[in-house]
Amino acid sequence: MNIGIYKPGQGYWVRVLSAVFLGSLVLSGAMWGWSQAGAFTPPTPTWEVDLAAVRGEFTPGAQVNLLAPGDTA
Repeated sequence: MNIGIYKPGQGYWVRVLSAVFLGSLVLSGAMWGWSQAGAFTPPTPTWEVDLAAVRGEFTPGAQVNLLAPGDTA
């Protein structure tokens, strides 16, 4: 009669199911993190400038260079 703590095959299913549980835990954490990252919208910088001496016409989306008085383009 062989009496021992470890028997062949003992703990196999515990290790397999522990790996499955850990994998599902990591996967659900990654899915939660992905959904949280999608809910985040970074702030968009908005610039508002009052212009006094404007020459020409501006179209929406056009690039505008602002110069100090006395500077040339």
